Amino acid sequence: APQPRRQPRGGEDAGEGAAAGGALFRHCPSGGGGKKAPKEEVCLRDIDPVQFKVLVRGGASSPLETLDQKQAFMRLHPGALYLHQRLAYFVEELDLSARVAWVSPREPKRLDYYTECREHSQVVLGGGGLSRPAALPEGGGCAGAPVVRCGGVTAHWRMYGFRKRAKEDHRLLDQVDLTLPPVEYATRAVWMDIPGSVLQPVDRAGRSVDRGGLHSLEHAMLALAPLCCDVEAAELSCQHTRRDADPNRYLLLLYEGQKGGAGAADKVYLQWEALLERSVRLLEECPCQDGCPKCIVIPQCGEYNHGLDKTAALMVGRALGFGSQPAAVPWAATAGGEEGAGGGPEAAAAAGGAEPGG
Repeated sequence: APQPRRQPRGGEDAGEGAAAGGALFRHCPSGGGGKKAPKEEVCLRDIDPVQFKVLVRGGASSPLETLDQKQAFMRLHPGALYLHQRLAYFVEELDLSARVAWVSPREPKRLDYYTECREHSQVVLGGGGLSRPAALPEGGGCAGAPVVRCGGVTAHWRMYGFRKRAKEDHRLLDQVDLTLPPVEYATRAVWMDIPGSVLQPVDRAGRSVDRGGLHSLEHAMLALAPLCCDVEAAELSCQHTRRDADPNRYLLLLYEGQKGGAGAADKVYLQWEALLERSVRLLEECPCQDGCPKCIVIPQCGEYNHGLDKTAALMVGRALGFGSQPAAVPWAATAGGEEGAGGGPEAAAAAGGAEPGG
């Protein structure tokens, strides 16, 4: 067999390779000419091109750090208390045109309050994508097989103000309204439409269906996603701030926080039933009554874990057939009782299920 020709160490071929290499790596400066290296030009933590710098008023010209647009609105809005490396700063101004937040130092021990942003996230479903009937266990009270879907969505996020709360007892001190531009980006999500036969009894039992039950169940799924789906917990989010006008508030939905998506939603789509099963078992096995950090309380909740309802989440999960005793539904006897707030589950039952969307 003919032997491959080896490249010489010198000569014309080596010169041509060096010339090609020089042309190939010409965009990577070696530090001369005042140009920055690529590692200094590109942020390894975030690929978002919109970055805000944090500058200390009257201090050094170098920024404390840089944040993307969403994080800047959440942490660097005017009037916020910004914490950085155990130091506290008061945000005096957020310059949107220059993308600079001006802060001034404060003594942390003298501050008797903290700030939390008031935000709202809405997911608009796109067409196409993947879909399949959900493989639910036998014994649930679900009429018809729900559909699990995965596809492109558009996430709309808006911050409309912030709250000032006391450090000692977390009581509300003040509530301030702000006007900041919305943040919109395309990403991917995985969701399942819940039939009205599952949601209606929860509503009749006087429990919160969307903001309480579905929200809590999504929290448990977010907490267990790294164990079941080989993803990072920070890659996914859910509809934390459901509002009455949101068309998808009765969907069980997880979406990727990264712009464009990074494949986490597709992994969850393949393991959806296993993740849902483990989430319901987590709620059953946790000894708390109203929810705790072991089950449904998570640090990245946009609603600060307000309004969670562990009992409603268990009702939904058991009605779908999951859990150790899916047939034992303690609210079955109260199915004919008074209706709770919100007509969404009733409308979903009349339509044969929640809006599939896409």
